Amino acid sequence: MSFCTSCGAPLKPGAKFCEQCGAAAAEAKPAGGHRVTVDPDIANDIIVWEGKEYTAQEWANRFGGKSTGAAVAESSETERDAARASRTSPAAVEARAAARSLSPSTPADIEPYTSSLTDEERAAGNTPSKTMSEHARKKLQNEISNLNNLVRSRSKLVRSHMAKVKLEDETAAKNVQSRIDAMEHDSTYFSETVAFNDLTRVNAYRSFAEKHLATDAETSATVFAWLNENEQPFLDDAEILATRMWETFDEAALDRANDEYRDALAARDQAAQELRKLKADCDAEIDRLSRERVALDYSRPISDSIKHYALLCLALVVLTLALSLINYLILHAAFLVTALPIVRIIGLVGAIGFFVAGIFLQRGPERKRAAEAATKNEACERAVADKKKEFGSLIEQAERKHKAAQERADAAALEIKRAEKTVDPTMQERFSTLTYGFVNKLDALDKSIDVVYANLNESCPLENFEQNIDAEWMDELKKRDAQRYMMLHTERSNEAQTSELKKTSEAQREEAAKQTRLQEEQTRLQEEQTRIAQADLEENRRRRAEASQLDRQRALDARRAADAAERASRAQEAEARAGEQANYSADAAARAQKNYYNYRKY
Repeated sequence: MSFCTSCGAPLKPGAKFCEQCGAAAAEAKPAGGHRVTVDPDIANDIIVWEGKEYTAQEWANRFGGKSTGAAVAESSETERDAARASRTSPAAVEARAAARSLSPSTPADIEPYTSSLTDEERAAGNTPSKTMSEHARKKLQNEISNLNNLVRSRSKLVRSHMAKVKLEDETAAKNVQSRIDAMEHDSTYFSETVAFNDLTRVNAYRSFAEKHLATDAETSATVFAWLNENEQPFLDDAEILATRMWETFDEAALDRANDEYRDALAARDQAAQELRKLKADCDAEIDRLSRERVALDYSRPISDSIKHYALLCLALVVLTLALSLINYLILHAAFLVTALPIVRIIGLVGAIGFFVAGIFLQRGPERKRAAEAATKNEACERAVADKKKEFGSLIEQAERKHKAAQERADAAALEIKRAEKTVDPTMQERFSTLTYGFVNKLDALDKSIDVVYANLNESCPLENFEQNIDAEWMDELKKRDAQRYMMLHTERSNEAQTSELKKTSEAQREEAAKQTRLQEEQTRLQEEQTRIAQADLEENRRRRAEASQLDRQRALDARRAADAAERASRAQEAEARAGEQANYSADAAARAQKNYYNYRKY
């Protein structure tokens, strides 16, 4: 079996190009020009021997080769000791020296703090003078406290940032060293012709890791030293400047501002009191005028008359009927009996006429009273409108006065705030410039940490070191030991294929499980739909039975209602016949009575 000289993949018989990399097919040759062939059985045994460690002689015996030199009889441990000793070789030392020559910028480039105070100001110290006012002393204490909190908090942020970056970079560098040491002990990277520690990338990455660790210590020491050396001198100078600044505070300006504020508050309170009193007087006067309004009683005159005279009419009708009944039952006088219908008619007509006349007679006085009340109410409304207009102008003037007093009080409050900070502008500018400059230095120091490690990671990268070392190892192995290279390449290809097959089988198992779950879900849904359909069928049957029973009940109720209606109509007909019979009897009695009166008359 032949192998590709570019990637080491096995070639099919008669193939002119490699299926993996596309290179032209050619037989691999060793450095001396002899053809190297690999037994397929031995190549297949590489997978079985994966992860095991053997001596040089065992490797030679296993693959049918012959060991040369005294190192063949030594153990793999001795070989590794020799490889580790190669770290001190001139090539390794040169590579590490080249790596150390890469010096990124450090926070030492940040300028230290330089004081701008004179010797006299330093000699005066930061003790406030005895003539300093109490307000200035409190402001000075607040100023110093705020400045200390600001600087200490920013310094703490810089320290925590430095510690975090240092920890992350140290962890990465130590991981590189441990991984390179583990790769050195790995049997995969053992070879008689290629020394692992002689690889350029191994030495370079070891130097990079050492450079990272050295830079961590150097940068951390530089940052902490800068903070320790510059932070306290700045705070001392800032306290001196703050003391000198607040000694120039103008106490008289603050007193004037406070007096003006008290006068403004008094004027505002007086204006507010006058406005409230004026509004209360206006409301009281309007309420008094509103109480003089007269309620209109002409809204329902006819209804009131009907109620009043209907009772009188009813009394007259009852009296007339009572007199007629007395004459009919007791007196039995012929002339009274003859005049009884006339008396009734006269009484009824008189009552109705008196009722109507009373209504019209009552409407006149009611109209007059309503007109007088309307005139009085109009006069009251005009008086209320005049009073509102009069008080409106007064209230508007009082509101303008109160607003002006409020604006004066607000202006006085702003003047107090301004007067509380009235210090020498020159001293205040010096103090602000000093503080602003030091805070900017802290920010620049914080940003320089990231710059240092960005330059360090760019010049001494630690990413992908395992892949890069492995790639260089395979390149060197391909040049010096093609047989070992082909075996390793075949082993890794088989591992890759096995891994791919494993991933494919896992994907197939997951897909099968997914299809099984989908099938189970579909079966469950079908069973659920069948159960729901069965339940709907039973519900429809129950509803149809209830509807049939309801229809039968409605038909029965309809028949009962028809029977009841028929019985009611029959009862109404019987009642109508009884009424007709009673009317007929009454007519017969009236005719008999009339005949009786006519008989008596004549």
